[in-house]
This record gives sequence, C-alpha cells and structure tokens, in this order.
Amino acid sequence: MGEVAIVLAGGLGTRIRALHPEVPKPMIRVGGKPFLEWQLRWLKREGIEETVLSAGYRAEVLRGYFTEPRVEGMKVRCVVEEAPRGTAGAARYAVQEVAAAWCVVCNGDSLCPAGLGPIRAAGARDDADVVLLVSEVSDARDYGTVQVDEQGCVTGFVEKGVAAGPGLVNAGVYYMRTAWLRGLPERIPLSFEREVFPGMGRGRLRAVCTATPFMDIGVPERLAQAETFVSTWLADEVTRGGV
Repeated sequence: MGEVAIVLAGGLGTRIRALHPEVPKPMIRVGGKPFLEWQLRWLKREGIEETVLSAGYRAEVLRGYFTEPRVEGMKVRCVVEEAPRGTAGAARYAVQEVAAAWCVVCNGDSLCPAGLGPIRAAGARDDADVVLLVSEVSDARDYGTVQVDEQGCVTGFVEKGVAAGPGLVNAGVYYMRTAWLRGLPERIPLSFEREVFPGMGRGRLRAVCTATPFMDIGVPERLAQAETFVSTWLADEVTRGGV
C-alpha cells in the first residue's frame, strides 16, 4: 500500500500515571508486551511496514524498547517532541519523516483492530483529506460522539459527558493525506479533535463505521480489561507473538 503509520505516544497519561510511573502510557504491559506493540502488530497485519512513533513523556523508554526489532517486517522510527504539541501538532511534527502520499495516524493509548480497507477506499474520494474510523459503543458519555450523515460526511461532534446512550465514537485511527497534514498551522499545542476537525469543510472529513470494538487504556477500569481485549481481537498476533 505504501502508507506509513504515525503513532501518537507522547501524552502524559495523568489519569493512570500513578499506577505505572516508570513508563509512558502506551508502554504499559498488556498480555506480556507493551500495549503499543500490539498496535504495531495490528498495523503490520493491515499491510503497513513502517511506523513513526511521536514520543514525549519518558521518550527514552520507547526508544530503548524499539531499538530492537519487535514486530517482524515493521520498521520503527522515533521522533521526540521537545514540548507537548497536542495531537495535531505532534502528527504534523512527525510527518516530516513520511514520504508516502497517505498516512495512518493512531493514538498510542487506544486500539481498534479493524480492517483498514474501508477507510482506504473512502480516502480515494477526490474531496477527502481525512477519514476517521468510528466505532459504535453502548454508552458514549465517556468519549463524546461523532455525527455522520448518510453520505459518510462528518457533520459535527458532541463533547464527552453530554450524550449518554449508544453513539459513534472516534476510534483514534485516522487516514490522512500527507500533504494536508504538512499544511496544518505550526502553532502548538494544536488538537485534531478540538481545533482541526470541527473546522473542516463538508466532504473533506469523512467517517467509516466499523463493527470492531474500540479499547482505550486511559483509565484504570479499561486498562484492567485490555488483556482480554487483546487476546480476543488479536488472537493470531497473540499466538505469533509467543504469549
């Protein structure tokens, strides 16, 4: 496919840092491996062979671990932001390492191991710059929701804590034109979710819904469920990884 993945792994992880102060959140071990490694195994399964890690807090832990090959056939590079840049700012900084026309941008503390074919197909539309992967959850109040019309265009966002009950949530996986990402403002911090996506014109931001569940490890309750999630939804990679 030729895409490169950018994984945003520089957050402070304030809500669970007390449980694992020695590592950045994406490096917390789940099923014997860092959570981030499971994400890279999923990306490799989906045909991506090169990943740029955007690191910040405890960046030396990521660099040290991925100095050795961890996922067969996956090249991993690490860039370090000298100060927190926000999700969009970090991705824009990391994209200087990317030559491909399209990239897959992921949040390093969440996982939605869906097939990437549908968002690639949606990205092939001439007017799309970004395609969000969204997943339906039974109670969206902890996440906020994404509003999508019948044509797959994103029409709005509802902040977390507002919409209780079922809804489509941002699964933390974005398919982006590299040229568009390079063209974002250089100001920092800059957030995809709060500043960039809400201002995009109709059709430039699209969404594809997946039936694959979404998991994030941002709070202790969900972190406790992560090993079961990985063993269920990445069963082949668990076996291949020797767990």
